Amino acid sequence: MPTAFRIYPDTEPHNAAPKQFWRALLLVLSISAAFFGGLNDTWAQERCRVADPTGTPLNVRTSPDGKIVLTLKNEVLVTVLDHSSNYGKDWVYVGDAERVPLGWVFRDYLDCNRNARETPLSPTNLTSTSSHIIVQLKNDGGIFVVPVEINSAITLDFIIDSGASDVSVPADVVSTLIRTGTIQDTDFIGTQTYTLADGSEAPSDVFIIRSLKVGNHIIENVRGRIGSAQGSLLLGQSFLHNFKSWSIDNTKHELILE
Repeated sequence: MPTAFRIYPDTEPHNAAPKQFWRALLLVLSISAAFFGGLNDTWAQERCRVADPTGTPLNVRTSPDGKIVLTLKNEVLVTVLDHSSNYGKDWVYVGDAERVPLGWVFRDYLDCNRNARETPLSPTNLTSTSSHIIVQLKNDGGIFVVPVEINSAITLDFIIDSGASDVSVPADVVSTLIRTGTIQDTDFIGTQTYTLADGSEAPSDVFIIRSLKVGNHIIENVRGRIGSAQGSLLLGQSFLHNFKSWSIDNTKHELILE
């Protein structure tokens, strides 16, 4: 049977640790509790701004290293609500400037300096990755087109063309985008021969479109080609294949991406 004992004033039980040890242990535990409690309060009150060093939007996840649910642009202000560690990496659970929960982000990609500039969260800073994305189409002379933002700089109307292997941008439009700096020389990656609608073949310069934004959804690093100056802007498979499925609601004139 285990030995039971009591501690009386100025006495110590047999095989019990000295009172000095217990006092020291209680002191350490008290200090630790105060420290970590204060740390949690500090994290909970911390306001940071997104500072992803890669220059791309910061992924927000359902859990550390979990499914991506949205992205945040650099400079967006967030509020840290909780923190965790996963395989040696620090993660924080963030909310927007009004403390509305958003999800988990990599801690090193936040700037929590007190002098960090505060930028309110707005729909343009938020990229939804919900299961369905619905985009209203525009009627352009009887042809329905979808507005697409190129490289976060300019929005142009594209025709959806599942028969086109890559996104196609007419030569005159490409020239304008180059002059304005929207497309740079370093974006071009070579030349490829394409089969045209009439069955003929023609070589075309190929370039990487850094981002295409449809609705509130952004797809990065999309292959594009230079089309004929008389041609149309075509949203081809290099964009569409990023989705599980896509369809057009002819009644509501909507593009549905999943």
